[in-house]
Formats: sequence, C-alpha cells, structure tokens
Amino acid sequence: MNFDKTDRLISLIEDSVNAIKPHHFISAYNLKIFNRNFYDELVEITASDDTDDVKDEYRLKAFAKKYHYDYAMCDKDFLKTEFLRFTFDENKVLSNLTKAYWQIQTRKKITDNISFVLYEPYDQIAAEAVKNQEPTIEDIEREFWSNCPEIDKMNNLLNIYRERWYGHFYECDLEYYSECDIHTKKNELGEYLEEIRLCGLLRNDCLPEMLLCGIAQEINSLCESIIKLLQMMRKSTEPTIKEPISMIDQGTLKVQTVEMQQTPDNEKVGIARYKFIIDKEKESVILKIYEFWQNCEQSKEGYANVFKDITRQQFLEMVTTADFSQIYIKPAIRQRVGYNVVLLSKIIKSDEWTNEAEKNLNTTITKLKKNTQFAEYGSLKTTFPYLFPRRCREMP
Repeated sequence: MNFDKTDRLISLIEDSVNAIKPHHFISAYNLKIFNRNFYDELVEITASDDTDDVKDEYRLKAFAKKYHYDYAMCDKDFLKTEFLRFTFDENKVLSNLTKAYWQIQTRKKITDNISFVLYEPYDQIAAEAVKNQEPTIEDIEREFWSNCPEIDKMNNLLNIYRERWYGHFYECDLEYYSECDIHTKKNELGEYLEEIRLCGLLRNDCLPEMLLCGIAQEINSLCESIIKLLQMMRKSTEPTIKEPISMIDQGTLKVQTVEMQQTPDNEKVGIARYKFIIDKEKESVILKIYEFWQNCEQSKEGYANVFKDITRQQFLEMVTTADFSQIYIKPAIRQRVGYNVVLLSKIIKSDEWTNEAEKNLNTTITKLKKNTQFAEYGSLKTTFPYLFPRRCREMP
C-alpha cells in the first residue's frame, strides 16, 4: 500500500496550523509587559523622522545596550540575527505564512486565486509552492482506490485511513482569524500585530492579515472535505435499507407537525411547527449539557442552573423545536442560555436548526458566541473541550 499523498497532505495541514499559531506574533507584546523600557525605546525610534536604515541601526544599538553586546566590536550580521530571534523576524514569519498559504490551496483554488497579489520578496516562494502541485482531495480518493483492489476489504482500509488521520483534523476559529478584525485590532491577533508594527518590526500593512485568514479558511475547508470523503466511503459499505415514505426532509432532518391551538373565540386552529430529528448519538451528547447544568454548584454566588425546574423531556422539546425563547427572556440567565444554543448548534451541525434557533431568539449565533461573561464558562470549556474553537476535529 502507498500512502504518500495522504502523508504529504497531513504534513501540509500540520505545517499550516503551526504557521498561524499566535505565539509567532506575541514577542512585541511580551516586550511591552516584561521589558517596558526597551519596548518604549523601539517605539520612539519607529516614530522618529529618520530613514529606515538609520532606524534599523538605532534598534540594533538599543538591543546591544540592553543585552550587553559591544556594538562597535560585534559582527553586525550576528547582532541582527540575535535581535530578530529575540524580537520578531518579519521575513521569516511572512515567508512561512506565504509558503503555507499556497501549499494548502487545492489546484482549483489556485486557479481561482491566481489574482492574489504576490508581494516581493515572497512571490518566488508562492511560485514554488504552486509549481509543486500538492495533493488534493481527488488525489486522496484516487490513492484510496489504488490501495483497495477488493471491495470486501474496504472497511479494513477505511480503518487504516481513520488511524492515519487521527489527530489531524482541525477547525480554526474564523472569528479569531478574521482579516477585518485583525486589521482593525478588534481581537488578540490584531493587538499583537499592532505592537509589532509600533516597534518597527513589521512594515507590511496587510499581508499578514490576508495570509492568516486565508490559511485558516483553507485548513477548515480541507479538513471538512477529507471528513466528508471518508464518511461517504464508509456509508457506501453499509447495506442498503429501503426507507419507508415519510414527511421527513432528509437533507435538513426536519419534519413538519401540526398542533391544535384554541383562539380567544374558542375556535381550534392548526398551527404548523417544525421539529428536528436528532439521532441518538447526538442526543446523548446534548443531554450531557443538560446534566452539566443540573449538577453545577448553584450554591456559589454568581452560579445558576439555566434549566432549573425544566425536565429532561421539556429540555429535549426545546432542542427539537430549536426554541429556547421561554428561558432566554430571563435577564439573569440570558448569557448562559445563549451560549448553550451556540454549543448545541455545534453538536447538531444543521444550518436549518441554527437558522430556526436564531429566528426564535431574534439574534445570531455570532452575537451569542460573545456571551462568555458568566461564572460557569470555564467549567463548560473544561467539560466539553471538543465544542470550543481551535480544536482538533473528531474522526468521521
């Protein structure tokens, strides 16, 4: 068997994930916290009217003085290398980001994105990455079938692929890597880059933001495509069962029901409602959230059970109708309820369910994600780490 394409694609994903990790950009922020005098000196040099060459010289002199190098006697290339290693090496970081961005693109996307501006001196790095024609989803599928000469051995081979991909499916938080939010300094990464620019260590205005956002999006897209491919192959090994005709929309797991309600005039009318069909595996995970709140320490100040006096069946009814409005209206627990809807949307993974939940609460999941200022948030992250951003995806 040959797994060269799979191994190479896994390597590209890991390289890309590593390239966008925040620790590459925290150096100047750390200077501000732990070496404030040196940080202030770099900021002052950057804000001066001197030429870039003069500013670079002054930065090296400031570094030499701070860390007891003899500037007059020391080799300037060595001193510059040490300075960049200690602070921020723009060329090294942007080279790695450029390489990661172009390597992880599929062939189709390379064609679509060929108008992407190739900044010097990184255009050659991009050109090499494009020329290499790295593996695509189609290559992985072809590799799979070349390793599977007999259909009855397909399940065994799928298990091998499952083990090979274990721990390599990632889901980047696209809000964290939002190009707009980074550029306008609305999030952590934007603040780090701003500190680096204030110190004069990053001179490019927008390339880091574009690359960080593009890589994060492509990591998610690529991992999701591989997961779908393996799920499709696994499903093809299952025996075909003829399903009875039903009103269920199989694409959205949604079924329409009609409930009789009485009007003020004592007339009965049928009200159409949608319910969502939740499979047993997802239901078991959903009930763990219910149990988390039932077991939380309500005696502590600031803690609360959002599902107090709500039975398990009533909770499941809220889930299947995507309607938490009856408890969301309570100001004391609104943030907690909203964030539970966020977690449930990640478990259910249905755009239809999410849209219905948003409509019932008259808000959006994006807004609800920001509701993290409640006492149990840390415990939620500890109890359900797989539902929070920048996590490794579950295996298909």
